[in-house]
Formats: sequence, C-alpha cells, structure tokens
Amino acid sequence: MAPLPIQPGPLRSELLRVNKRLQECAQFDHAHVKPKEPPSEFVRLIQEALRRVDNADIPASEKNYGDKTTEAVVNFKTNRDLFTRGTTTIDPIVGTGTIGKLDELLAADDDRRRGRGGGGELGLAATILPDTFIAGECNFIGFSAARLAHQPGTEWKRRDPTKPISEYVPVGKIRKLLVKGVGGASVSFKIDPEQTAAIKDQDFNSVTVEGRAPGKALLTVSVEGQRPALVQIVVRAAVSVAVDVFHLGPSAIPGVALAFQTRLLPGLNTVYINQTNISFTAGTTRDVTVMDMDGASTVIDTNLPLFFSEQIAPPRPDHPTIRFGDLQKEVKNPKAVTIFISPNIKDEASPNIAGRGGLRTRVCWFKLGLSIDANALTLPSHEIGHSIGLQHVDVTKNETFLMHPTIQKNNIIIPSETLDDLMPLP
Repeated sequence: MAPLPIQPGPLRSELLRVNKRLQECAQFDHAHVKPKEPPSEFVRLIQEALRRVDNADIPASEKNYGDKTTEAVVNFKTNRDLFTRGTTTIDPIVGTGTIGKLDELLAADDDRRRGRGGGGELGLAATILPDTFIAGECNFIGFSAARLAHQPGTEWKRRDPTKPISEYVPVGKIRKLLVKGVGGASVSFKIDPEQTAAIKDQDFNSVTVEGRAPGKALLTVSVEGQRPALVQIVVRAAVSVAVDVFHLGPSAIPGVALAFQTRLLPGLNTVYINQTNISFTAGTTRDVTVMDMDGASTVIDTNLPLFFSEQIAPPRPDHPTIRFGDLQKEVKNPKAVTIFISPNIKDEASPNIAGRGGLRTRVCWFKLGLSIDANALTLPSHEIGHSIGLQHVDVTKNETFLMHPTIQKNNIIIPSETLDDLMPLP
C-alpha cells in the first residue's frame, strides 16, 4: 500500500502531516477542532497523537471528540502551559498551538525512532550509548533514553521526545558514553557547569564524564554539519540510610526483625547503589507491643488480624486498624527508613497487597512470609522507593522500571530522570 501523500502545511510528523484538515488547523482559526466533533479521520489522528505523546487514556470505542478526548486535550495543554490566546486559562480546543506541539513531539519521536538501533539512543546528530550492556532504553547504572516527563510532585505519566537523554554520574566517579557522529561526522564535547561535572577523557568516538558536585549539568555533543545533541548529566553524592525494622506485636520466634533486615539489605543495595548512590545499612530492630491506633493506646495481639487502611474512619474496637500516621509515631530515627512487619497485616484495599510505602514518609510495612532474595527484589525496593520519594512511572513500555504501578518480579531499573523525585537525603 502506497503511503498517503503529504498535505501542504507546517506539520511534519508522519502521523499528522498527511491530513489536510489538521494542516489547516495548524494555520487557521476557523479549522480548530472542538469537543463534540463527530467521528472523522482527523479526530482519530488527534486521539492517536495524544495516546502516543501523553499516554492518554482514550478508549478505542470513543470515535468522536468525546469526554475522554476532551479530558486528554485539557491534560496535555495543562502540562505544557498551552493557554488560550491572550489568557492564562486552558480550553478544550485543539488549535494552532496544540496541534503544533503535538506535531513537534511526534516529529522528534519519528526522528529518534528512525535512527534507533540495538537498545540504545540514536539522536538526530549522533549515536549516544552507554559503555555497558543495554537491552532497552535504560541500563542498570544510570543511562536513560526514556525521556520521561511529569509535573513536579506527580507521577511520571508521559514522555517528551524533545528532552535530552540522561546519564547519572556519582560524585567522584565516572561514566563513559560511546558517541558516533551520523554519517561519520566528527564530534566534540562541552559540559556546563564544570563545577558539577567535568570531561575526564575524550576521543573521536567516546567521552568520559566525572561527577564533581551534586546537581545537573548539560553535556553538549557538537557534530560536524549537524545541530548539537544534548545529554543531561545527573550527579549525586553518596548517601547512607539506616533501615530500622520493627515487629508489630511480640514475635513468636526471637530475632524475626533482625532476620528480615539481614535478608533485605543485600538485595536492596543491589538495586539502589548503582542507580542512585544510596546505600542502606542496618539500623535498630525491636518489637512494638503497644501503639496508638486511631488515637487510643492499643495492645497488639499477635493472634488477631491487624488491618491497614489509607482511609480515615471512626475507631472500631473489634477491628484493630493501623495507618501511616500511627506508624510514623513509632519512628525512633527520622533519618532512617522504618519498616514494620507482621504475619497478620491485612490491607483493607486488597488481600493481595503484601506491603506498602508511604510517599516521602520513610515508613513502610510488609507482611511476613514475603520472599526476599536475589530473584524477588521488586516489592520491597518499590515500596521503599515510595517512602523516600519515588513516584510511579505510568507510561507505555515501562515493563523494566522499578516504579511500574503493577509490581512485577525483577523490575529494577530506575531511569535517571526520576532521581528528581528523591527527597533530600539523609
């Protein structure tokens, strides 16, 4: 089947440039696309564009410019400050600015996709790969071509093809990137600010970057005859965080909390040290026999279920219920991550939930019986990630990411863009 002809107009992405109405939308106010528009090819293309660049949840059954499409347009425009002309408000209309931004993001992704090879990143001007194995768009020591984006303080729900790729570098250590100019063009490198990161070594096809101080720097790869390619360098200092483990109720077998802590730490460090420069160390362990629940001092009976709830509700004497606020009152070291364990915890949201971490609380709980070994790192690492600030990564093709909303075995990649989430540590 022959490709559709490109229609005249400013749109250049493969998805949108073939549609006459959308080319007109990018130029003329009378061609703007509004809610309640009946099913059409240009509505379908707008919906598909929103799904691709913003992970929009528009069902296939919605053929017209319906409620879900309207919601997706407003979200897209809100995330990018695409205000109604002459105002600071957001309308639900796809006009010149909105279709132009969709096209810009799609075109950048087209360019990237056409050049992608292996499992790394091919930019418009140069191939940029980590000097280590990579099976996808991110590796296990901080390289990321995922280009994840979000509003500060929210989950990572979209990709932005216009963002630079990213490389994490520990303070005092190095990361090497393999760089090759497209078509054999020569390359040169510059980094700014140099007090954050410096070029340690370079040659005709690689650059080695050293982390100097915590912060961000921008590595510019200048390519002969092409526009520069950019790499965001994320530099992090080494941080050590203690892990306290408290058993809820008197433990039937002495040393349960210590045994849990001993099994947990090696796997936790396997996930975090190489990707965040955070190491976890053994803190204190103890049994908690009495604690406040709903404002009342309660003796914990290890023969009874202990319910966990995220909802505020009146106390029920026959239904002992803990909440993150109750657990936080038991914390002894606010700089530590404090983990509460029990064989009897039941999450009121679902019996299948075996643990939770309160976002930026440094508090987690886990149900005993959880298998913690080299082949099952994801659940504890995921929930502890929440407790120190990591948000969910809810985009397409996120199956390898630690913070995938659905916890899956051995998802352990932390894209370096998401290090922005980590609360100040220690």
